[in-house]
Amino acid sequence: MKEIDVKKLSRLFIPLICVLCIACLVSFTMLLIRGVDVEKLSKSSNATEIVCSSPAALKPTHDYGENYINSIIFVGDTTVSSMAELELLAYPHQIWSDAKGSLALDYNLSTTAIIYSDDKEGVSIASAASGIKPEYMVITVGIENGVSYCSEEKFKEYYCKLIESLKESSPQTKIILQSIFPVSKSYEKQNPELSNDRINRANLWIQEIAESESIKYLDTASILKQTNGKLNPTYDSGDGIHMNSKGFQAMLNYIRTHGYK
Repeated sequence: MKEIDVKKLSRLFIPLICVLCIACLVSFTMLLIRGVDVEKLSKSSNATEIVCSSPAALKPTHDYGENYINSIIFVGDTTVSSMAELELLAYPHQIWSDAKGSLALDYNLSTTAIIYSDDKEGVSIASAASGIKPEYMVITVGIENGVSYCSEEKFKEYYCKLIESLKESSPQTKIILQSIFPVSKSYEKQNPELSNDRINRANLWIQEIAESESIKYLDTASILKQTNGKLNPTYDSGDGIHMNSKGFQAMLNYIRTHGYK
């Protein structure tokens, strides 16, 4: 049996190891460029949450519990206000929207009249906040008008105008911007102006707004998607854009386990 030539083997394996190291380094760098953390968390449904690397993003925490959810006012368009029909939260005390439940991201956003209690309506979000002084406010807007029609400049302008009015009227309220939720494959095929690619682009703008305004961002969309980037059918109410109770429970669980103190 021939004696193993150690030097010859080393000349073969060292270049191979170097190539593998370079490949790993390139993959890691690409993940960072795409704005995600390489740390992956436990699986939720079919999707794996990838932690958003934005400094404004709320990171995983212990479960803050039901009392935390009860301390939040949810301001939003139809993708959030539809929770009222499922009786998951008290409406209108905890879910604020306009009379149609379809709060649009446009130049009227900061002055749009909302319903916020059984006997009070017709005031802006900021005016309602000045009286209620909520501890937390989660804002979810953009699917109505914003994704379809707004340029980046206008999208951010309308959003920031609302945030500034809230900071002035209720400075102690902790403001959290929530990502726009994904839509189903069939829905985006029929409504290309509301594609998931457009939604992902708008969510990057929302992250940037949260960073510039020194407030927080919830990357809830990450656990509502399948690996193909579309809304998980398990969470689909049937129309491809609104979630069912299981979807909203996943959203609320995400908020509870990405707490803000």
